[in-house]
Amino acid sequence: MTSTPETLAPPSIPGPVERVPFFEAQRRHRRGSLVLTALCALTVLAMGGAAAVLATPAVVVTLAIALGAARLVLPLPQALWAPIEGYMDAYGIALAGEPGEMGRLAAAVVVLAPGVVVALVVWLALWRWLLASGVDGMVHALGARELRPGDLEERQLANVASEVAVACGVRAPRVLLVDGAAANAGVIGTSPDDATVVVARRLLDELDRAETQAVVAHLVGSAANGDLRGSLLLVSVFQTMSVVLTLLDAPMSAPARAALREVWTKVWRRRAADPADVERVARVLAERFDAGTMDEVTRFLDFESARGIRRPLKLARAMLFLPLALFGTLAKVLVLLTVLFVLGPLLALALRSRRYLADATAVELTRNPDALARALTDLAARGGVIDAGRWLEHLFIVGPEAVSARLAAAHAQALQQLATAHAEAPLFERALRTWEDAARLAREHGERHEKAHAGGFARRHGIVVALHPTLERRIARLAALGARR
Repeated sequence: MTSTPETLAPPSIPGPVERVPFFEAQRRHRRGSLVLTALCALTVLAMGGAAAVLATPAVVVTLAIALGAARLVLPLPQALWAPIEGYMDAYGIALAGEPGEMGRLAAAVVVLAPGVVVALVVWLALWRWLLASGVDGMVHALGARELRPGDLEERQLANVASEVAVACGVRAPRVLLVDGAAANAGVIGTSPDDATVVVARRLLDELDRAETQAVVAHLVGSAANGDLRGSLLLVSVFQTMSVVLTLLDAPMSAPARAALREVWTKVWRRRAADPADVERVARVLAERFDAGTMDEVTRFLDFESARGIRRPLKLARAMLFLPLALFGTLAKVLVLLTVLFVLGPLLALALRSRRYLADATAVELTRNPDALARALTDLAARGGVIDAGRWLEHLFIVGPEAVSARLAAAHAQALQQLATAHAEAPLFERALRTWEDAARLAREHGERHEKAHAGGFARRHGIVVALHPTLERRIARLAALGARR
């Protein structure tokens, strides 16, 4: 995309307020997002290493128990024990060896190697499959359609996208539409060369040409800044974590085994990616990532409920997989807590920085910060997540934060009305009714808020921090770039 040389400082913009040149804003947000991305990568590596330290010995001990039981009835060769004994010796050295020993580093590599290899193989398979699925799988999941040649608004949208692409110096994106109630727009694909801009038909009805151009410039700028490949990487990393955690549950959970079979069928066994499978695999793996799946391990270890001959068989099975159940559960808790308190907030900050960067890029391409500010103001009142695209919410110009802001404003207004709702009632009765109404409003607000975020990428993967910055902050940043409030 077009840019200015680092040595050429953009001129200051005169005006009644101190403004920030968009080149400076781009450099600041790009630098901040790179730092946050590096922190996210380090967090993922540390989390994966800690999970491997917990989970891999559990798998080895479970295998040792199984081989020991098999030796009671089968003449198994002693050579089967050598890798297990070697691994357990290395594990002991890595944990309790002398700090200065070179052998301790080698032992740590041996301890981490199995988990790292499994995770790397799973990630490469998912990454290759996502690239092969490309835009077609995402378009199918969104239910997008081609532009109607006879619709002037839709023809104008294609022209606007071509103009913005020329200004950005990239290939003109494919433009598709989604018919729905929410006004929104996003960009999907694997690179700027195969980017597809998906626009809700309502957005065309709500915005004028300049505002639509600003929205498209934001999306094209986001693709040119490399956000599409980063989004696929983000999806593949979370799916890899989900597959690894499901593998730990598989010996004890029938739903986990069913999920692995489905992922194996759709990802590994098929040569050509079916577009209909992309969202299905994302949903299955997101469900397995949920903390609620640990209940399956609890049910597996509950042999008290078994009757007759099934009780001793279930007890023996529980004893066999007890190390895997305990350490696998610890690994899952570690991953979930890390995502909740460390990785999730860092990732949200990085994605917010990318949104600010795309806003500044749109200002560079259109030289019209007012148009983007007006568009965001309209989307604050009418925007929302496209239902079929909730798992891709981080690729759209606005997310569930627009709905949350409207719900919060409506809730605050309803609470203010409670002050006079029961003014004629006696003091005690007025206080009781006000408390009951406030509790009901809080419950209804919570349900609507949860519904607005349900099924989104963040909630599917245990991220409780919003992936989009608030629209008020984005408009304030645009004001610093020259937009009139």
